[in-house]
Amino acid sequence: MNVRIPPGLLAALSELSARLVEQKSTDCGVGVIAFAVIPDPLILRLPLEHVRKFERALERRLLNSLRAQDLLFALDGNEWLILLPALS
Repeated sequence: MNVRIPPGLLAALSELSARLVEQKSTDCGVGVIAFAVIPDPLILRLPLEHVRKFERALERRLLNSLRAQDLLFALDGNEWLILLPALS
């Protein structure tokens, strides 16, 4: 079976493992948010260039809403994983 793993997923899992080890000694937790854009006919009808602009704009908005210690991993063009360390 040939399984395609998004490039950012392995980095996200490695970072999550490291943060979980760090957080064991504190009372803080680690949060994980999966964010995905479900394709709908309106998006699918757009030219590819517009879809890419939409994805970049969405990623910028996600980045701007994060705290300094939060991490954003792009899993695919329409999927992101947000890692929130030091949650209390």
